[in-house]
Amino acid sequence: MAAQAHATTEELLAAVLAEQDASGLFQWLRELPFVESTPLGLYPHDAARETLMADLRWRAPTTFQAMRQRLAEEYLGLLREARPERVRAVTDDLFYLFRDVQKLQRTRVGQAEEDLYEDVLEIEDHGLVLSMAEQAEGPQSAELVRYWLTRQPQGFSVFRLISSGRIVAFTTRLVLPAPPDFTDTDTDPVVAAVWRYSQETAPARPGEHIAMTRFSIYPDRYQVPSRVIDLSNSRVQAEAMRARGRAHGFLVHHDHTAWADRLQGVLADSGVRCDVGGREYGLFTIDWCKIPVEKWIRHLIDATEMPPLSGPSGTPRPAFDQAVREALQLWRTPARSPPAPCCAPAWWPTATTRRRT
Repeated sequence: MAAQAHATTEELLAAVLAEQDASGLFQWLRELPFVESTPLGLYPHDAARETLMADLRWRAPTTFQAMRQRLAEEYLGLLREARPERVRAVTDDLFYLFRDVQKLQRTRVGQAEEDLYEDVLEIEDHGLVLSMAEQAEGPQSAELVRYWLTRQPQGFSVFRLISSGRIVAFTTRLVLPAPPDFTDTDTDPVVAAVWRYSQETAPARPGEHIAMTRFSIYPDRYQVPSRVIDLSNSRVQAEAMRARGRAHGFLVHHDHTAWADRLQGVLADSGVRCDVGGREYGLFTIDWCKIPVEKWIRHLIDATEMPPLSGPSGTPRPAFDQAVREALQLWRTPARSPPAPCCAPAWWPTATTRRRT
């Protein structure tokens, strides 16, 4: 379990392995020489993590799948109840669990790409946001950002570098109640196209709403998978799980050809194209009335897409070989590896079974 989860806490152990002594198991994990203790919980070193995962997938693939699904169900439960400040972390944990699923690899970059964090937009940051929009998408798009700053400022998030606090990106997530507001549709051609598509396919009824990520502006990594898009999408997915009356969800991308390929099996390409300032944008969508959000997430993290992995009895991949060599370095000295408790796997090496080099 600890090899699959992004970080392991005693509470997570107790929830997923209810039949085990979570406190004793957590303490044993904490003392292993290749396990790090962090504010988020415990995690094994990369080489040890990959070695343990590869071994379990090879010798007990059904058990591997069952553990993955138990962790996923626990994360989904936490996501439904998470406080707003915990939403991103829980969503990241969920998608980290399925990081080797191919359709997620096309859209997500993982947590190590950039040291960024999401923050609220302050009034003094409006000028910077408008400048970034004009730099990335042109003056007409910047004017639409200005419009939505006055209409739904709460829909804006900025992304800062952890190292300096400097803002490098922003996103805008709009909530559009039915029936449509004609001031919005007359001003923003993308919003107008969203409402037309909804009315032609599955109209949102009074009391329902459409949610859309209208802008995702990161000038240094514009229109490519990035940590900013990861964080924004994680928030959207968590909000979708908790929202009531959400009829449709939409993403807007300028490089719609590339994103149609990346989002295949994730969101549907509506086929709708909109022009803003001579630039063409595509709309990608999901009908939440037809596909409940938890069913969609379970589809998204369908583990049957995992690439095959050979194990110790086959011809291992070079990465597997290297992981084994690195992990064995940690098992050389008996004093550095505490005895395994009764709930440790049977194959775990002990001081008496290890060879010294």
